[in-house]
Amino acid sequence: MQASVSTEVSTLGLSFRRTVTVSTDGAVVKNPTLAAAKTGALTTRTDNDTGVLTMDTGHGISTGNRLDVYWTNTDGTQGRRYGMTAGTVATNSVPIDGGAGDNLPADESAITAMVPQLETFAVTAADVIGLFVGCGGPATAVFRESDTTLVAAISTDGPTDAYVWESTNGATTPFGADVADVYLSHGDSAQAWPVNAVAMIN
Repeated sequence: MQASVSTEVSTLGLSFRRTVTVSTDGAVVKNPTLAAAKTGALTTRTDNDTGVLTMDTGHGISTGNRLDVYWTNTDGTQGRRYGMTAGTVATNSVPIDGGAGDNLPADESAITAMVPQLETFAVTAADVIGLFVGCGGPATAVFRESDTTLVAAISTDGPTDAYVWESTNGATTPFGADVADVYLSHGDSAQAWPVNAVAMIN
């Protein structure tokens, strides 16, 4: 099994390209298609990780759900906070708390939200020689140990912002412990997207 990894840079009229072929004994692949994210607004901002969302009708979020929240910052960059907990839901009012990632945006900011999908993703950290995460929209992959301890949280912002790691590039492996599962979500409210996570293993 092989993966071809290419990097291309164009600057000052010059082009630079690097291509690496990674050969492996196998791979763990998850690519579920997740429905469009739900829309709403942060209508109460208590602090950086606490507030209340007012969601549009049909959001489907229940009390106690794990929740990933996405938004666009005023400078156009993508913001997100993953692994939040939904408090007691009252129709379209969804209290949120905790999680990790970016600080919540300003009060009254438009957001999208998704209950992330949990997938089995059993890999031994020492065997991983390539890891790739990508989606057509902003997405998050949260990898955990069997006791639910966080191993790595990887975010991408769209089709030209995939996460690519392979063992020849000198960067430290993203997995400092063995992985048991992964939470996957995306923040695009316009359409469903596959969220792709692939670990190449020897």
